[in-house]
Amino acid sequence: MEANQNNSVNDIITTPFGFSLSVFYSDKGIIGIEFLREKEEKLCKHNFKNVTNKLIEYFNGERVSFDDIPVVLKNLSNFEIKVLNACRQIPYGCVVTYKELAKNIGNERAFRAVGNTLGKNPIPIIIPCHRVIGSDGKLHGFTGGLDIKKTLLTLEKSL
Repeated sequence: MEANQNNSVNDIITTPFGFSLSVFYSDKGIIGIEFLREKEEKLCKHNFKNVTNKLIEYFNGERVSFDDIPVVLKNLSNFEIKVLNACRQIPYGCVVTYKELAKNIGNERAFRAVGNTLGKNPIPIIIPCHRVIGSDGKLHGFTGGLDIKKTLLTLEKSL
């Protein structure tokens, strides 16, 4: 088990798509996911093993819901939390535009702020910001890069 400075632990999960994930947990829930380009796998013993297993199933092409996974959103404004919670409601296999997501939170004109918030999403995949696309139907911005965003949407058969 690896612990970082915030007393969190992390698992490193290898995907079949040429990248790995480092998943960080606190005692209250998942606090972050980072994309890694090198392949390494280290699974830890902790109370959130179901998250690790769900992520592995997801990357094996199974339709997985992450709705029941507790997340911890820290150091974010109320607006940012509202955006991330709304993003979490986007179903597997679906995409919405930044403008649609802004409309869902009651401020259709805030689509740029929505995009900026999703760019800081600390828990991608669990909070599926990869399911948000531009009004032009194109892929725009993603923490892990557009190649990973495209891979995730292809995996979910959204593209």
